[in-house]
Amino acid sequence: LKTDNNRNWRFRAELAEQLTVLLDLFPPDDIGDFVTPVAMILASDKVSEVRHTAFRALSGITKAVAHDNRLLSSLVTRVKQNFANHNRWCQRQMYAHLCQYILEDGAVSNERFAAELLPDLLRLHADPIPNVRISVARVMAYHLLNSDYFTSGQNPQHADLLEASRALQSDTDKDVRYFLSNDV
Repeated sequence: LKTDNNRNWRFRAELAEQLTVLLDLFPPDDIGDFVTPVAMILASDKVSEVRHTAFRALSGITKAVAHDNRLLSSLVTRVKQNFANHNRWCQRQMYAHLCQYILEDGAVSNERFAAELLPDLLRLHADPIPNVRISVARVMAYHLLNSDYFTSGQNPQHADLLEASRALQSDTDKDVRYFLSNDV
């Protein structure tokens, strides 16, 4: 994480990429203790490319520890503290991006995602910053509203999902509305 030239973000991007590859070499406890803290630091990097590569690594970490309730709960708590509940809008936006990667990779079951991550994602539909709402709308349009599980009554957050969808469809920002329009 520390290099001679802090502006050379490519080293950090490469480290984030290598974290994903290294996951198969470590037991889940070591992933939680050693790999996750590095991935969390990289997920808050100044450079977007590094952050998105770190999100991919965090999704892989989520998948690697998903069968261990203690480790997964610890990871979810860290993610919520560092991203979903942060006072900086860019961190909250990153939470939506991370949820997108977790859904794309199938890192956790839909049931687990709905119970642990979805409530905080849906809460962000009312964020005062349009960029955060855009990211939430994108995740909803491409992953949640196209899923049989999330759009059914099986989802414990079903009513909240529908409410968030309606709110985003009538949002004051046209870019937010775009993702939930029927034309997408």
